[in-house]
Amino acid sequence: GEYWIDPQTAMLYLRPPTVGAQDFVLSVGSGIFELQGASNSVSFHSLTLIAARETAIRCGASLGAGAFRDCQARNVVVSNCTIWGMGDGAIAVAVSPNAGAGLGWQVHGCNISSTGTIAIGLHGGDASTLQSSGHVVANTTVKHYGRLSYGFTPAIEISGVGTRVINNELSHGNGQALMWSGNNHMIEANV
Repeated sequence: GEYWIDPQTAMLYLRPPTVGAQDFVLSVGSGIFELQGASNSVSFHSLTLIAARETAIRCGASLGAGAFRDCQARNVVVSNCTIWGMGDGAIAVAVSPNAGAGLGWQVHGCNISSTGTIAIGLHGGDASTLQSSGHVVANTTVKHYGRLSYGFTPAIEISGVGTRVINNELSHGNGQALMWSGNNHMIEANV
């Protein structure tokens, strides 16, 4: 039931528990899908994404101090997927507040569990014109989120304008279930 990582050689030494058979997963890849520069209308349907050190599906990034690499991919659909064991999040769309970029992401009917930080982070729209992001998270279950960070690591984080968060089950996390900022969001029938 013990392990040790040799920082010089990056070797993992594992002594498995002696009682009961267990499966072990060691992630060595960073993320799974990076959509920066991807064309519009990308769909992920009925996939199982397991164990990465970073985010499973990511577009754009916060570069700190209010700087962003804006997500340009639009109309991305993630439906009926299982995402488990991410060191960071499951799905992340990052844009600056007035970019009007990365619009129309939809997450439907997914099962997401065991994320290190925020499970789903959708940012988008244009705050200066109130252009809607068109993002939707619906009928999705998120459990065991924020395993590596305590506080400010919600199951779902939205910002910008016009994201709909409908009929989701959010539970067993180290942070709040839902965190939002911005305008014209619709949040309803979540448990």
